[in-house]
Amino acid sequence: MASTITPDRLKKYPAEARVYVFDFQDFPEVKHHNETLSSPSVPAVSGLTIGAATVTTADFYPGGGHKMVPSGKGVKVTISGGTAGTDYTVVCTVATSGGATLEIVGTLPVVSPT
Repeated sequence: MASTITPDRLKKYPAEARVYVFDFQDFPEVKHHNETLSSPSVPAVSGLTIGAATVTTADFYPGGGHKMVPSGKGVKVTISGGTAGTDYTVVCTVATSGGATLEIVGTLPVVSPT
């Protein structure tokens, strides 16, 4: 199962490798000006393994009460590792076709499975 990264707190277990989506659909550049996203980046975070960031190529349904992220309006990344009891700050930046640079910052707590 994947999750939408918003300013809300999410959680994962140390042994999990999970797909997360950063949701840019409500940024004015995307929502009102229909700018497209490119050059996504999720920089390395000490203690986590961050996979390659890609712009979503299909509608994404995260579940858990989060709204659907339309194709091209989010950035998908796999995150694994981490130490239980540690909160990690994960940042995603993306360029838009209109020349803007957008950023979402999320807190990812890693918790013990027991």
